[in-house]
Amino acid sequence: FAHFFLPISLTGAIIQCVAPVQHLDFNYCHQFSNDHLQCLLPVSRKLRSLCMRGTLVNDHGIHDYFWNMAEGSHSEDCDDASSGQCVLEEVDLSATNKAGSKRIGRESVDILVKNCPKLQTLLLGWCSRVDNAAAHRISSLCNLSELDLSLCSLTTDACYSLSKIKSLRSLDISATRISERGLRILATDNKGGVIAPPLSRSLFHGRQGEGDIEARRCLQQTKGCGMEIINARFLDRISVDTLEILAMHVPNLQTLDITHCRETEFVSPSMRAILRHMKRNGTVIIKDQRR
Repeated sequence: FAHFFLPISLTGAIIQCVAPVQHLDFNYCHQFSNDHLQCLLPVSRKLRSLCMRGTLVNDHGIHDYFWNMAEGSHSEDCDDASSGQCVLEEVDLSATNKAGSKRIGRESVDILVKNCPKLQTLLLGWCSRVDNAAAHRISSLCNLSELDLSLCSLTTDACYSLSKIKSLRSLDISATRISERGLRILATDNKGGVIAPPLSRSLFHGRQGEGDIEARRCLQQTKGCGMEIINARFLDRISVDTLEILAMHVPNLQTLDITHCRETEFVSPSMRAILRHMKRNGTVIIKDQRR
């Protein structure tokens, strides 16, 4: 249903015809509102994916949807219905706050965390009312693998909470107030980016020595972060030290997007060395082409 205009009556009729359904995509249905959301209640217990990017849904609609689901007036005969929990694995509420509407905030996050324990993908990009407190609530989702918090009202302290999500594989913190220290916190498992023993530049610059051996021993003894995709566009600065920490402690990193990190100097010899090292290990580095 993406990009379509759907009258409320038609939405209800369609849902009745296609039930049972597990995946619904209403992305950029610009008139899709709280009333449309309530029309989905007959299939709420079966839904695994619900995408409402760029719609008019707000905190009140999310609250009413899950409250009515809990009441059981529209529950279906299935194992998950009897447990009082939905089976949603993906929720997309991105861009519901465009044009300053500020529809989705920590209230919706609280409801999703409470009612959707199986959630694997949560997309909240451009939800400016999602803050550090919301990130703390999200950290209790033990099955979460993909999280988009771009353009949310997050600071570096949010990374202490996000680092607790051991199942996380993809994270987008672009255009937030998170500093490069936040990346270190994420990579070093909530240790604030402090590594002991110190990393040896020889590990990345191709020089051999005792420091190289010690750095490798540090890597072997430290449990690495499991993230594979990190989007950190529009952060103020990414230093060589931060990239070294990512290289050491995020061994499965496949993609690192550091586009438009305006104070990052990509032409220095040490920066080029660490970027080459990461690329040799299979990490795709996305950065400004002109720098």
